[in-house]
Amino acid sequence: MFSDEDYSSSGSDHRTRSPEGWSEDVRITVNQDAPDRKPAIATSGENVHTVWTSVISGRSKVAYTRSNDAGETWSEFQQLSLEAHVSIRPSIAVVGDIIHVVWVKSLMILQFS
Repeated sequence: MFSDEDYSSSGSDHRTRSPEGWSEDVRITVNQDAPDRKPAIATSGENVHTVWTSVISGRSKVAYTRSNDAGETWSEFQQLSLEAHVSIRPSIAVVGDIIHVVWVKSLMILQFS
């Protein structure tokens, strides 16, 4: 739980968390050029599990990575969804040692001109 001294205020009622103790940004997603979308995160102790939608081989796929040390280091990503489907909007939950991931899949690709 954070106390009032953990936050700073700047002339308005908007408050932000102090950056002290935060690490530098770490890229854990797949694409350098195309944006990855719809991240979801679940934690259990020091374990952090993340899923997102990424364009892999020209189709939207669900990707997953984890950290076993509270985000200090990350595993290589794994593609979770099947090749033939477009997969979007992943969600993740962790119960004990069991990781649950669900997403929307579609065989239909819509193109607009």
